[in-house]
Amino acid sequence: VLSSILSPSSRKISSTSRTSSTQRAPSNAQDIGHAFEKATELVREIARALRDDSYQATPRPSGTPYVSSSHRADELYEQGMAAYAKPSHTDEETITALSSFGACIEADSHHTPCMWQLGWVFWANGDYNMTDILWRRVKQIDPNHESVDKWLEKLQEKL
Repeated sequence: VLSSILSPSSRKISSTSRTSSTQRAPSNAQDIGHAFEKATELVREIARALRDDSYQATPRPSGTPYVSSSHRADELYEQGMAAYAKPSHTDEETITALSSFGACIEADSHHTPCMWQLGWVFWANGDYNMTDILWRRVKQIDPNHESVDKWLEKLQEKL
């Protein structure tokens, strides 16, 4: 069950932003809203595929580590992690994480590490329904994921 999407203005995003020489700072709240809309549409596509059984994942055997089929997906995962692997995030880092993890999933639809991390980005911004969709997809692909059952249980308290 998908609920309505939070409006970009209701996202829990910091009001400060740092800039670097390689990335531009968000020009306004529309940049953040656009990044969330794009990532949300990707998650909706995953939800439709799961609901319609149009995508059948073959679960990995227990103890089998994830191996990406795309070098580009791995690069995008690392980019997202570099932007989002600390306790607090600027607007720019949130946009980078959303864009990177979303593009990673587009490059490799089995990339459970990207799905897991994109779920955390949505969780941190209060969109638990999107987190639920992503983490259920992780569980479908990797039923033996070390944390998915524990966090899906905790997530149910928020839904």
